[in-house]
Amino acid sequence: MNEEHAEKLLTILKRFEHADLREDVGICGNVDALGADMLDNGDAWAGVYCTMMDIWVTWPNFSGDGTYPIPGGMRGFDMAADAHALWTGEQGALRRELVAFLINTLEQKE
Repeated sequence: MNEEHAEKLLTILKRFEHADLREDVGICGNVDALGADMLDNGDAWAGVYCTMMDIWVTWPNFSGDGTYPIPGGMRGFDMAADAHALWTGEQGALRRELVAFLINTLEQKE
């Protein structure tokens, strides 16, 4: 895991707690929005995304889909997005749980 990307990701994920999350996107979209000041090029974003993927495949509730890690995969994402429920209900709770898992994992690596 690239230390620079891990540090950027941890900083961005910690912003989730006090931010108005975009309801129309999941974790990746919010990382992109909340980290715009840190992800100034495609390489930085790709590195942060790869770091997230490296970690979320170890999350106990991982869906098995590297692009859609929340249980339900792409279908679950699309259904939650259509219902404007990406950050509410069960889908929202799972996203928040995954964000906490990512933070905890990154903090343990420090």
